Amino acid sequence: MSDFDNILKQKLENYTDIPSEQVFENIRKNYPRKTFWEFLNLNKYYFIAALTIIPIAVYFLLPEKAIEEINPVIIESQNKSENNYPQENNFVKNNNPIQKIEDPKPIVTPKPEKQNKNIVFAKANVFNINDTLICGKEISINYNDKIDYLIIPEGIYFTSGNNKLNFKAEKFGNYKVIYQKTDSEIVYRDTVIIRFNEIPEFNVSLSQDKICEGQEVSLKITGKGTQSFTVFGDDYSLKQTDNSNYKLYNFHNPGTKQVKITSTNLVCNNTIIKEIEVVKKPKLKKVTSPNFCSSSNGKLIITAENSTQIKNFVLNNEYESRTGIFSNLNSGIYTLKVNYANNCYLHDTILIKDSLYINPFFIAEKDLLNNKKYFFRNYSKLDDSGYEKKDELQFIWKINGQNVSEDDNFEFEFLNDGKYTVELLAIVKGTKCSSSYSIDILISSNTLKVPNIFTPNGDGIGDEFKVFYDGEIFNYSIIIMNRFGEIVWTNNDINNGWDGKVSGINEASEGLYYYIIRGEDKYSVKIEQKGALQLVRN
Repeated sequence: MSDFDNILKQKLENYTDIPSEQVFENIRKNYPRKTFWEFLNLNKYYFIAALTIIPIAVYFLLPEKAIEEINPVIIESQNKSENNYPQENNFVKNNNPIQKIEDPKPIVTPKPEKQNKNIVFAKANVFNINDTLICGKEISINYNDKIDYLIIPEGIYFTSGNNKLNFKAEKFGNYKVIYQKTDSEIVYRDTVIIRFNEIPEFNVSLSQDKICEGQEVSLKITGKGTQSFTVFGDDYSLKQTDNSNYKLYNFHNPGTKQVKITSTNLVCNNTIIKEIEVVKKPKLKKVTSPNFCSSSNGKLIITAENSTQIKNFVLNNEYESRTGIFSNLNSGIYTLKVNYANNCYLHDTILIKDSLYINPFFIAEKDLLNNKKYFFRNYSKLDDSGYEKKDELQFIWKINGQNVSEDDNFEFEFLNDGKYTVELLAIVKGTKCSSSYSIDILISSNTLKVPNIFTPNGDGIGDEFKVFYDGEIFNYSIIIMNRFGEIVWTNNDINNGWDGKVSGINEASEGLYYYIIRGEDKYSVKIEQKGALQLVRN
């Protein structure tokens, strides 16, 4: 018999376009049909499967009574669920505690005795539990009868005692435990199906479990298989950075914090609890002694309630102490850093006061009429208060090392030209605390002589504006400006005078002009004088 594909190929090889449906119909009508033996040989595997299934179907479809007459066997009565595997939604979790199984031994299933078709079956409630789903490979159930009545499936072990059966499975899966007791012609029977499910396994690691307040902690979860994780914590913030990493932060309150990580595989849950200790900041007590009389004798003593956690104390990132005692301190503000616990740091500031701190100071004022006479005004302080508010200071005025007065303020006239050192010594009464302040005074008899009017009209009288000095002057300069602030003449030689012309060409207009004169005398005393002059031509 020709193959149908070859027939189609032969029939259609003369067609260049797609043949019509009518062509296919004609080919099918002329196609040779298979004989019965050819059809049987082609589908022999289907016939074998059908002959195998039919007797089994007849066995289960016939009434129960008819089955007993054919081949009597034990059939559980009044509990169809005991003869069939329960659906998953019929399982319930068993909350009974799992007892540790010691020295488990496999149970050999006894061979059933020859059945009598007149036997009566009765339900026995010996297990007192429903079909059970548990997470893990061990379970303990109540049982108060002989173990000889038990039929245990392969792959499960048990021990008994204290009216309990402790089961342990080799592998995860479903196991049917049967109780069967024959009493005369009555068979008592009970069954329970135990489904052992895998508990999700995973590991949790923390970057650190002991931290300072405000520090962050990294959490990493590693597990196998398909699992979903839930991370929960209280009294801090939590942020997931990727599928298996979390960041824990905002730890502001000391104490032990818990992190709960729960995994589920849709049937069983597993929870791991990690603890993080947030170290409490040490409570410090600071006692300071002032720097007395500016003698670098200030002192700082620091104590703490939980001092065992403290490693060291550091002042100004320079001075270190393990006891918290610092001596020989000057007055001022210090930064304190306390290193405690697991490299935690506490920062603070410390003020060391200066007791009997003397700040002597005065100013010198020249007499307006006599440039050799000065008034010395005392502005000294004691502990940031003016000396006049505290009658605790005594003063000694010295000129070139010689005592000249013990008054609070004094005046003095220098008779000769020269350089004089004026010193004020302040002493705390009844102590050795003292401090001094000094300035230099330069006395010169030479003075500037500046006219306030000149008449550049060519009559030979007052035709130049000229400055005179009765001594030597150095670094001399003069600037003359009009009333608009424009410079009309400058010069660096005191012997030269202004002839009343702007830039030496045009005659300056009559009116008011201003000058600035600067220089130094032979004692390097600064000379500066400002004033006005009048230019008149008639």
